[in-house]
Amino acid sequence: MIRIAAIEECERRISPEACRMRIARSIGFVVLFLLVIPHLLGLAFGVPLPAVFTLIASTFLLQAAAALVGLSFGQHPAVVLVFLTSVAVAVMIGILEICDLFAERSLFIQRLLRKIDAKMGRIDYL
Repeated sequence: MIRIAAIEECERRISPEACRMRIARSIGFVVLFLLVIPHLLGLAFGVPLPAVFTLIASTFLLQAAAALVGLSFGQHPAVVLVFLTSVAVAVMIGILEICDLFAERSLFIQRLLRKIDAKMGRIDYL
């Protein structure tokens, strides 16, 4: 099995069990916001299951134009906004968790994250 260097570094710095738990937590949050919450919202608002999958897929493929797909299904704009926000949160959590995992190994990502933190005013160096 091919191992990713960032995961190996994570296992070296902290225990392998803690590293696996961290990866599982990241995957769990992404699945929660990507699939579970939109499906629960679909049940609550009476949106058919194929429409929920279509909204999720169109958010990935069309991004900002995905709202048009939801509105074309005849859904209320607030419902479409909540669906799109849930998928966007899932993508953001996934990206941030991957960056966090790779930041322990990659100096490039460490520098990039420091610059972002400095521009946001969280770190007073750089």
